[in-house]
Amino acid sequence: MKKQTIKQAIHAHKMDMARKRKLMLTLFLVVFGLFAGTALAAAAFDATLLSDALTVSGSTVMAGSMALIGNIEDTSDKDAAGGQIAYQVWLIHLSQVDQNGPFPKPNANREVATIPLKSGEVMYSFEAHDIPTDDGKSEKGDFTTTNTNTFVIQMSGNRDKLLDFMEEFTGGKFIIIYRECESDNYFVMGNPCKPMILKTSERANNKEKRGITFTFESSTWRQPYKYVGAIVRSEPVQLAADTDTLAIIANNDRYILQNCTESAVPVTKISGLTANDKGRTITVIGTGSDKAATIEDGAVFVLEGGVTWTAKTGSSITFRVLDPTRLVEVSGARVQTV
Repeated sequence: MKKQTIKQAIHAHKMDMARKRKLMLTLFLVVFGLFAGTALAAAAFDATLLSDALTVSGSTVMAGSMALIGNIEDTSDKDAAGGQIAYQVWLIHLSQVDQNGPFPKPNANREVATIPLKSGEVMYSFEAHDIPTDDGKSEKGDFTTTNTNTFVIQMSGNRDKLLDFMEEFTGGKFIIIYRECESDNYFVMGNPCKPMILKTSERANNKEKRGITFTFESSTWRQPYKYVGAIVRSEPVQLAADTDTLAIIANNDRYILQNCTESAVPVTKISGLTANDKGRTITVIGTGSDKAATIEDGAVFVLEGGVTWTAKTGSSITFRVLDPTRLVEVSGARVQTV
């Protein structure tokens, strides 16, 4: 009788433990679902959060999200060959960036519009002696994944400007723009939150070479984006108040619309473009207030969703030249202040 009682007690204990394990599993699934659902909902409104959302959601969601990637085919040897980076690189120090407004976010095509600079600032180019290198590495650890992007340029000689740059900016934070060789493609690395840091500056002055190697590094999961904005070489062009024409000139891709004098004037025309300007990007900056100019959707300006843009202070919009008579808004590049 006593033996039977002991068996019953052991069985009851096992059943109780099984119920507790089932309860804990149910609780875990509920909490997991809440976090994953929140992450994916956020990603639906901001594509830049997608990677974080997939990390939270785990491998089950990753399998479903592969539909966003689709099939990836092989490429030709031309695309696989190294040395595709042109020698010219633009280094933008974080102190040059105007952070009073939003930094442009990449759109669904991995395109980033014009980087906003402070008044009077321009982008300075460095011409490398050899082809720069742009490498990235993602590695799964025991607990999380580490990501590192590295960009290296080799400059010739021990010139004064290079020595000054080495002394002043090693450890500095930068945004890097570089061009793909023999193409019109530009790429950008870094942003104000995750800049490329000048990690090392290595000077050589010996029988083998005379030059300085600059190595930039950033720990981020963001890979290089296509840069479709302007290479800022000069101050933007101030358009006359009350103008109805976006008068475009050579070698300047930024234009300022001022506040109108009596009432808001819509800009309905463009001038100065030729067939050779196809693919060029134009950024319009607003400085208006109570009588701010507008750009409306129509035959000349093709706006995303047909939504009118108002040239108020802090606003900007970037267009791509389709032909000499039409500009198309770059998706995701619009900044509209109230």
